[in-house]
Amino acid sequence: MHRYVEEAISKNHPSAIVFNLLDYQYVFGNDVTTLFTAAYDRNAKKLRPVYIAATGTTYESLRNLFNSGRIQEAFRVEFVDSIEDAVRRLGDEGDDSVSLGRL
Repeated sequence: MHRYVEEAISKNHPSAIVFNLLDYQYVFGNDVTTLFTAAYDRNAKKLRPVYIAATGTTYESLRNLFNSGRIQEAFRVEFVDSIEDAVRRLGDEGDDSVSLGRL
């Protein structure tokens, strides 16, 4: 996942990222660091918004992991229950330049 995300970021230069994990079953063990390290825009040297669309066990497991390390707070990662919710929240931030690359 890490290589794919890094390549997509390099190619698309998004100002925000939405990860769609609605059909993904995560419990524990896979390397999910990409879900929060993608927040750091190396070129602009700042954090970009990251939204993770997840429900059920995936949501619970990732949220517990992120909260235990204060990752959610430090990297400006938010959980949403749909892609539409992520897009709405991006619009609420007033960022007209948001680019949602397909990751």
